[in-house]
Amino acid sequence: MNLRRALFLTHRWAGIALCVFMALWFASGVVMMYVGYPKLNLQERMQGLPALDPATCCLPVAAALASASVGEVPQAVRLTSIGGRPHYVVRLARNRELAIDGHSGEPVTAVGAELALRSAAAFAPHAQARYRDSVDEDAWTHSKALDRHRPLHRVDVADEARTLLYVSGKTGEVVRDASATERHWGWVGAWLHWLYVFRGGVVDRWWTEIIICTSLAGAVLGFTGLVSGVLRWRRHPYPHGSRSPYRAWLMRWHHWLGL
Repeated sequence: MNLRRALFLTHRWAGIALCVFMALWFASGVVMMYVGYPKLNLQERMQGLPALDPATCCLPVAAALASASVGEVPQAVRLTSIGGRPHYVVRLARNRELAIDGHSGEPVTAVGAELALRSAAAFAPHAQARYRDSVDEDAWTHSKALDRHRPLHRVDVADEARTLLYVSGKTGEVVRDASATERHWGWVGAWLHWLYVFRGGVVDRWWTEIIICTSLAGAVLGFTGLVSGVLRWRRHPYPHGSRSPYRAWLMRWHHWLGL
């Protein structure tokens, strides 16, 4: 078998093996153009927070840090509201965060169902909230940015969007919201597109390698197709009148579009 024949066969059989995968990847990408992976953006976060009066709401930052016995220099400090009360959230080394009550200076040492419900109720005050459970990770919380908040408390909100809220198990903040629309379309969108089907199971540890290998396979498929298309193109037409060797319109379209 010569090199040209091997190239043609590689492209053919790689295409057969990957065609379903590539079609799903393309279709799921189209879905993601309209319904993305659930996230809590800045506007949603701010809408779920009550107004704070900085003149009366809080202890000075230095006093709050001293009261909570923070023994290291914080990387960042921000003022927010947790469960309807003002809190400082302190970013520490090794991707850790600590919430400190802005009134009492007491650190948040444990986040249970009660605080999670209070946070959800303050975030969505016009709908009833129901505590569901606590999880380390699920289909809508694979983001690395949530690692410092795990485990996460899940709270169902009886609003029009049937929102599922995720509350940080470290600070008590609402860190993600996922509407029913985002969750339903997410299964045929981001969950397929980013191969999250391989997350959370026995192959979770190899998810990165699976992404790399499938990407390489797709690159090989595209490269061999491009080279094959150039080799099969003729400056002078074939006997049937086309510069492409394919008579069927679908095959000819594939050849032209590939080039």
